[in-house]
Order: sequence, then structure tokens, then C-alpha cells
Amino acid sequence: MFATDAADIAAGAAVDIAAGDGGFPVESLRSIPQQRYPVIYHQGHFGETAVFSMLEPPSSVPAQLDRWTNYTKTFVDAWESGRAPQVIVVTVQHPTPYYDTSYFMNSPNSGPWADVFFQEIIPYVDAHFRTIAQPYARVVAGLSSGGGISAYLQVHYPDLLGGAWIFAPDPVDFHDFYTGESVFGRERISRTRT
Repeated sequence: MFATDAADIAAGAAVDIAAGDGGFPVESLRSIPQQRYPVIYHQGHFGETAVFSMLEPPSSVPAQLDRWTNYTKTFVDAWESGRAPQVIVVTVQHPTPYYDTSYFMNSPNSGPWADVFFQEIIPYVDAHFRTIAQPYARVVAGLSSGGGISAYLQVHYPDLLGGAWIFAPDPVDFHDFYTGESVFGRERISRTRT
């Protein structure tokens, strides 16, 4: 449970550490106590508990399932063998009463989720894992809704993140939903057609 001044918010997370160069991170955790790791905050839907959703087949269609199985095996082999860089991946669950994801936006309806992410979740991960607790070593990544979330977070909080890996995002609009103002500070753009 992560608490904020505005509301009590429940969020969960799965944390995975890639083996990376030189073997499983536990070895480097023991032998190099000062070693720190960059963090990827993977954005997805509620129920995603594995690194990059590797446990969730996208379809039961045999050809698609075979492709997913082969891709997953290749990814897991690289992840566990040391061919993937040493990173920490945090898959956060952030459901609201209305949908299985909060989009990590501060909202009067679902709560101060962006504040929870940047003021509660990231500091918690930094305090409990050996992260490089600097924006340059912190990225967000996601597909579909997770891509939209990653785009939103990178655009609205560029000083707190080192980048975003955005894959097939939900539609993205760079205007404040409530005011119509461009997030880049340009003049107001009307939402009505003339």
C-alpha cells in the first residue's frame, strides 16, 4: 500500500533482475556490494506480474501461440543466460475502481497516481533495491496502453525519467484534457470544428 496526502492508493509490483554480463546478479550483489543497476518501469495492465508480460500468451490461435512461445523462450534464455544487460525491471500494477490501469495520471476521479508513481513507488524501489537512483538510469516502457502511459509520463515528467520505450501506444494527444492547452506551451487549440 502506498499512501499519499490526498488518498490511500493500493499498488503492487513485480521486480525482476536480469542476469546480465558476468552471471546472475546475486553473484554481483555479493561480490560487488557497491554495484547499482538501472531500472525499467514496465507499464501494462493489471495482472501482469512477469517481466515484460512474458507469462501472458496473446492468443490461443496455434500459429500465434507458437510465435509467442518461441519469442518468449528466446527472451527468457537471454534474460537468464547473461546476454541481457543487468537491469532491474519493475512491473507495476495500478488499478482504479474504473479500469485496470490508472494511466499514472493525477485525476479527480481515480486519484493522484502520477504523484504516487514519482513520490512513492520510485523512492520505495530506490530504497529497497540497489538502483542507480538518477533520472538518466530510469526508463519507462510499454505496449498498447503501457505505451500510452510511457509516452504520457515521458512528456509530462521529462526531468524525472531518462527515456521511454513506447510500442504501439494508445492514441496520444499532447493537450491537457481539461483546458485544451498544449503541454508544450503553445497557444490553446480548440477542440471544436468550425
